[in-house]
Parts: sequence; C-alpha cells; structure tokens
Amino acid sequence: LREILRAVEAVLKDAGEDDSVVSLATSGSEIDAALDADKVAGVLALEGGDGLGGDTALLRLLYRLGVRMVAFTWDRRNEFADGTGVINPGGLTDAGRAALKEMFAHHVICDVSHLAQPGFWDVIDLAEAPIIASHSNARAVCDHRRNLTDEQIRAIASIGGVIGLNFYGKFVDAEAPSVERMADHLDHIVKLAGIDHVGIGADFLEKPIRDLAKTAYADSPHDPAALDVWIPDCQEVEQLPRFTAVLLERGYSRAEIAKVLGENWLRVFRQVWA
Repeated sequence: LREILRAVEAVLKDAGEDDSVVSLATSGSEIDAALDADKVAGVLALEGGDGLGGDTALLRLLYRLGVRMVAFTWDRRNEFADGTGVINPGGLTDAGRAALKEMFAHHVICDVSHLAQPGFWDVIDLAEAPIIASHSNARAVCDHRRNLTDEQIRAIASIGGVIGLNFYGKFVDAEAPSVERMADHLDHIVKLAGIDHVGIGADFLEKPIRDLAKTAYADSPHDPAALDVWIPDCQEVEQLPRFTAVLLERGYSRAEIAKVLGENWLRVFRQVWA
C-alpha cells in the first residue's frame, strides 16, 4: 500500500506543478477539456491489488485520490483473484466480488488484463458496465496465456468493452514479432467483435523504466532479459505511425483507424464515468 500511495502522490505532485502538457482526468468531460486544450489526458490506474490486502475501503480511498481504472492482479494470486500465471487458478474471491461491486458503484473501470479465466468469467457474469482488457492480444494469433481466447474477446465486446493491443513481442508472435503480426491481431479481433471494440494498449516501456523493471525482476521468477523483446521497429510511441501505415495498406479507413487510436477508449471512458 505504501508503494501505491507513493506512486499516486508522485503523479499528483508532478501534475500539480506543471499541467501544461499532461492534465489528469477523472471524468469524460475532463478528458475532453484536456484534448480541447491540446494536452495529454492522463488517467490514474492500478495494475494489481496486492497492496490493498483485500480491503475494499482502500479502493474507495484510491477513488478519492483520482484512480479510475483497476486491474485485480498482475499475473499472480492475491486476496481478490488469481492472475494468468497461477497454476489451477480460481475465480474471484469474496473480496474480489465485493471490490468489483465497489468499482461499478463508483464508476471505476474494471481491467481484466492479467486476470485468469475463472475470474474473467466471474467479472463478465457480474458486469454492470463495459469492462476493458487494457493490454491483451488474441490467443488465436499468438498462443500465450496472457492473450485472450475468442470467447473472451466476444464477451468483452458483448458488454461494450474494449481490448487494447499489446505491442510486447512475446504476446505478438512467439518467433518473429512485427508490425504486420500486430495488425493480424487487430484483424482477428475486428473479425470477431467489430472495429468498435479494439484500441491501443501498447504497454511500451521506455528504456529508463525498462531498466528499473529489470531490477525488480531480479528477485522474481521472471527473466529480466524478456523485457527487451519488442517489435523491432515499433517499441515506442513515436514509432506508432508505422502500425497506422500497415492498417491503411490493409484497407482500413481513416475513420476506422481513428477508433483504434483512441475513439473507442473515449467512448468507454465517457460511458462509465458519466
């Protein structure tokens, strides 16, 4: 919890000192205001509830601090749910179900990336608003446990949600991640769910952050070198136009590409945060 609060405080401090480029948003209208002012709209999100100890009151505290998106877990087990890295995972715990109820009551977006399938289907059964998979691809294109099955993709779309395409190489293609293979994930999701339910959730790690993450991985089962596996010519925001170019080559219209690049996210934000 201390690390969560430190991170929130650091973001709030930076945003308070200079909002000329990035403006923190907690509602659809605040996002619109930031965009109208030609600024980036930043949204506070929590990836993994490990530090909350299963206490839903702390979720309410984070909401008051501006957090508007929450993912139950990052890969492993905690008091709310099991992640995709857990062997023989279970569904949402009682605390997880209570947390989900709090999230819907306070118009916090539920993010199911990293959530194991039993918990995912619990969320679908209990959903009262659109949910998202902020950074997950299609398992039919790349068979990785972090990617979504066709059934999961359809389920997210059926309740108005959005799936964010993840540019991390191991989730794009096991052998040769490329912009073209990334576009294959988009094609597959569009075929299953339509153009209104896919966006960008690139999960890019700029080098300083990547180096910091490697330090954290040193005491975990994860291989720090895995953090360097990206699409060679599309591993930072400035290179995203290369992905857009491939979509144009494949016949997507500019209106469709605009949905993928942000309009679909804005629809969910405005709807849930109304």
